[in-house]
Amino acid sequence: MKKICYIVVIILLVSFLSFCCADEEKPQLTFDGRVWNIGYQASNFQGSIIEYVLNDESINNWTELVTIQTFLGLQKNASAQAFADQTKEKLKQQCPDLKWIILKQTEDDVMYEWSIKNCPADKDQHEIARIIKGQYGMYIFHYVTKKMPIDPKIRNEWIKLIKSATINQTSSESKGKTGKVIAVPDEMLYSTS
Repeated sequence: MKKICYIVVIILLVSFLSFCCADEEKPQLTFDGRVWNIGYQASNFQGSIIEYVLNDESINNWTELVTIQTFLGLQKNASAQAFADQTKEKLKQQCPDLKWIILKQTEDDVMYEWSIKNCPADKDQHEIARIIKGQYGMYIFHYVTKKMPIDPKIRNEWIKLIKSATINQTSSESKGKTGKVIAVPDEMLYSTS
């Protein structure tokens, strides 16, 4: 009986979080003019990840990748700046020749780019990313290319796109008014699967 009560409490808690938070924050990103498809997606009570690949590529064989991650509750334990610093340190441990540049920085919103070359842990790549601390979670937008060196036009375009990414405060009145913006669906953010 205790197990059943425990399970019911968990289900009610997850349902409450889905109800209260799903209408509060949604990461949104406008893509460039090319066709991007979902290559991978997963979610649980801690957050979600959606990875987009170009139309003629797959998640196992890509040259460019866009990722939107949500970490629910992480904002309670860290600032966006602390999360970025930790990311940099982990990358530097794997790839000592990491090149890291801060593009924009506040305690709750950090945009950076990094690149690696000849790193034993991973293939050569260049990433532009942004971490935004929201009320309910930490949200990360990534654009990565394996086409090295990165084309300056593509770099500038993705800097603008990621810089314009938002965590929209939504309400029932504003739902469905995203235009060309790609929004992470509620079921990806707050699903229990």
